[in-house]
Amino acid sequence: MRTRALALLLLVVGLVATVPGTAMAHPASDWWDGTYDIASDVEAITDVADVDITRQSDNVDFVASLPVAATSDMQFQRRDGRQVWNGEVIDDTKDIVVMGGTAVPGLSIIDVTDPTTPALLAASTCGGFHSDAGVWENYAIQVWDGSARACQDGDPTDPANLDEAPGDRGVRVFDITDPARPRLVAFFGSDHGIPSGVHNLTINGPEGLVYLNMAEFNSVDPPWGFVDLKKLDELRAAGQVGKAGQPDFPEAITIKSVRDWSPTAMDGCHDSGIAPTRQLYACAGITASYIWDLSDPRTPTEVAVIPNPGISIHHGSRFTPDERTLVLGDETAGAAAGTPEAVCTGGKNAAHPIGATWFYNVDVPQLPVVTGTFSPTDTNGEFCTSHFYGFVRDTNLMVGGWYDAGIEIADYTPVVDGVTGTPTSHAFFEPAESGFFSAYAWHGYVYGSSFEYGATGKDTNAPGRGLWIIEVEGIEDVEPLAVDEGNTWGRWGTPVDDAVPLGEQVTVSTDGSVLPLDGHTELPTDALALGAVALGATALLPSRRRRP
Repeated sequence: MRTRALALLLLVVGLVATVPGTAMAHPASDWWDGTYDIASDVEAITDVADVDITRQSDNVDFVASLPVAATSDMQFQRRDGRQVWNGEVIDDTKDIVVMGGTAVPGLSIIDVTDPTTPALLAASTCGGFHSDAGVWENYAIQVWDGSARACQDGDPTDPANLDEAPGDRGVRVFDITDPARPRLVAFFGSDHGIPSGVHNLTINGPEGLVYLNMAEFNSVDPPWGFVDLKKLDELRAAGQVGKAGQPDFPEAITIKSVRDWSPTAMDGCHDSGIAPTRQLYACAGITASYIWDLSDPRTPTEVAVIPNPGISIHHGSRFTPDERTLVLGDETAGAAAGTPEAVCTGGKNAAHPIGATWFYNVDVPQLPVVTGTFSPTDTNGEFCTSHFYGFVRDTNLMVGGWYDAGIEIADYTPVVDGVTGTPTSHAFFEPAESGFFSAYAWHGYVYGSSFEYGATGKDTNAPGRGLWIIEVEGIEDVEPLAVDEGNTWGRWGTPVDDAVPLGEQVTVSTDGSVLPLDGHTELPTDALALGAVALGATALLPSRRRRP
C-alpha cells in the first residue's frame, strides 16, 4: 500500500444493493424499503468520449468504467446456477468482482456478466486501510492491517454487529450466497492471535484455506496463519453463529510461526502466491522473498530465500501458468512519496531497476535464478512502481497495475525457458488522475482497480477512480487459470486438484546434475551462469546436491 501521508476523503456509503426487479433503499435503516435507486449513486461510464485518457497503446480499446470509491485489490468468480437464500430461490448465473477498499466501502461486489455495463451489486461500510479481498465458494473475505473503520450502525451486511468483536484489525468473512445481499458471519482479530492486522490474503481453493500475510514492520518473529473456510462452513452447518464481543469460531483459524525472521528486518509475508501443481508457495517478505514447499498445506517448509538487494520492498509474488517462473514485484520504498517521486525502470539494460518486476526461473526451486526485469517504458515521470499482477492462459502475457503509470501488459516470452532476456511492453492504458492498485485478465477483458489519485493526491472523487475495463489485442475469451489472476482458486471454475509433491516434480541427482520436469528442457547454461547465490538466492539443499 502507499504509505505517504494521505488525506482520505471518505465516501460514506452503506450497503447498496440491487436484486432483479427491486430497487434497494438508502440509508441503512431504510435499506429494504425499495425507495433507493443505486444507479443515482454509482453509474457505469460506457462512452469513451466521457473519459480522459492520458496514454494508451493502439491495441487497446476502452470498454467501461465504474467509479466506485476507494478500491484496492480484487478477485473474480463465475457463478453458474441457482442458489437458495433464506428460503428464496435466486437466479445466480453471473460473473462478479469482489473488491477490497482503501477506505469506505471496504468491500464491494460488482456484476460484470456484461463487461460493457458493470453494475454495483453491494457495498459494505465495514472499512479498513487497506482492505484486501477474496472469494471462495459462497464466502467473500476481507482482510486489513491499517486503521480500522467499523461497520456503521444499521449496515445490513453486519446484522449481528460482529464487527464489535475483540480486535480492531484482521479478517471479516461474508456469506454471499446472494452476492447482492452479503452478510458478515465471522470476525477474526487480536483475540484469535492476529497481532495487528493482515496485509494481504491468498486462497488455497481445494483446501478452503485463506492464507494470512501478516508482514510486521520492524517486529520480531511475525506470524503466519490461515482461516479454514471448510471448517467454518462445518461449524455454521452445526448451528454455531458469530456473537458480538466474542472471539468466534476459534477452531477455524490457525496462527503460527513458520520461520525465525531477522529481529532487525522488516519481514513476514507481505504477499504470497501459489504454484498448485508443484505445491510451491512464494512469500514476498519485504526485505526478502521465500519459496516454501506446500506439500502440507497447513505447515509449509522453506526451500529457498531470495534477499535480492536490488528490490526496495518485496511486494508481489506470482508464479507464471507453467509454474517455471516466479515473478517478484518491487514496491519501491513501500510506494512512499519521494523527492522526486520514484519512476520505475526495468529491462535488460537497466543497471539498477526501480519498482520493477523481477523474473526468476524456478525449475529448481531451491536455486531460483534471475532471468530479467520489466517496467513500463514510458511513464511521463509519474509515480510508478509494480503492485499486483497476473497472467493470461495460453499466452506469455502479464497484466499488472503500476500506480500512476496505469495498466501495463508485458510479454515475457524472452524469459520463458529460463534464458536471460528482456520482457517487452505488449499494451498499456492510463486514464487521467488514476492510481492502479491491480489489474488482471478475465474472460477476454482486462480489469483494473484504480484507487483514485487525483492531481493533488488522494481524492475519492478523482475521475480516474474505480473499476476500469478494457479490451486488449491478443487477450482472448479463454477459461481463466485454475489459479486465477489473483493467484487464488474460485469455486465456479475447475481448480487444479492433481497436486504432485515437490519431490516428485523435480530432482537433483547425487552428482549435481539437474533432472528437469517432464516436458521441460534442461536449464540453459547462460541462466545457470548467472550464479543464483551471487544474486542473493540462498539454496537450502543437502551438501550432496551441490550444483557443478
